Amino acid sequence: MKVSSYQSLDKRKKQERILLYVRSNGMTFFEKQNIPSYLTAIIWGLPITIIQIIVASLLNENPFKDFSFFIGIMGMIIMFLVIWATKKLRIFLVKIYSVTNLSVEEYINNYCNKFTRLYHKWKLVPWGIFFGFLNLFMGLTFGIWYNQLTLIIILCIQFFYIGFIAGMAIGGVYTIVAIVIHLSHELKLNLNFIDTDRCGGTLEIGKILFTFSITVFIAALTIGSYIFFSPWENNDSFIVKLLIYFWISFPFIISILVFVLPVLNLRTILKAYKENEALKIRKRISVLHIKLFKIDTKYSEEAQKEVAFLQDHLNQLLKFEEIVNKMNTFPYSLNLKLTYALTVITSILYLVEFFKESF
Repeated sequence: MKVSSYQSLDKRKKQERILLYVRSNGMTFFEKQNIPSYLTAIIWGLPITIIQIIVASLLNENPFKDFSFFIGIMGMIIMFLVIWATKKLRIFLVKIYSVTNLSVEEYINNYCNKFTRLYHKWKLVPWGIFFGFLNLFMGLTFGIWYNQLTLIIILCIQFFYIGFIAGMAIGGVYTIVAIVIHLSHELKLNLNFIDTDRCGGTLEIGKILFTFSITVFIAALTIGSYIFFSPWENNDSFIVKLLIYFWISFPFIISILVFVLPVLNLRTILKAYKENEALKIRKRISVLHIKLFKIDTKYSEEAQKEVAFLQDHLNQLLKFEEIVNKMNTFPYSLNLKLTYALTVITSILYLVEFFKESF
């Protein structure tokens, strides 16, 4: 067996060991091994929707007119996104191992443990409870439009419910941000400018941040739509309007921060690495130019062979120079940048339209 085959086999074994660890020690309470993500999301959201529609109809209220039916649907969407992003996070922890210079044991102890400490089983529940009560407070402040006590209680439960799920999503965001910051500040990265991702091997970091950022963005759109279409009783109050603007804008701001803040230090590392590698290549090119200039090829066959050898080496270095000059100093590909730029523009237009309608 070739050396490369042994290395590939060893790499797979290490990745399998890391994946086994994060699956065994990082499963959340809402994940079930044999239940698909979409079914788990439906279980979390459908009963809320059905109860709201039945009770409102029995009390002669139209849950479709006041948009209250949408809370359960929001819950299903956000819960599905949370589970999807969680699975992506585990895959990220496996793939990003190759960028570190650690043994598997060191990687698990110093890096994967941070994930399990923040994500394991019930660790996201405090986030859910905090934002559940905060969302309930916001809903009560905005003004519930029902008069029947039963519907008021059900709507309050729904406010807490959607805040709870969104809070767990924010807890997931905090986890990935903490992991990336830990990676870029405390670990020595094994960067490689010839990596096909054109980010020195760090594109997986950009992908996972993009995943969580888009997850928050989609959740922001659904929550913002609900707030926009709901007939809040206190909407005439200037203070309440400011709170509504803040509560709609908050997840959009979180989405942007997730995409930008964790990679600032990583950008500094990538930029310094790129400049250092470019400088080393330029120095070697200069040395080869000097050697080529000093060789007289007129009367010596050996000199001509040496020139050919040096010229081949020079051409390779020039290719390396071109590659390193094209290397990104952010862990994002052009596609990720363009896609996220489009989402930001969309969110800005969305918020501007909402503010115009309100005023």
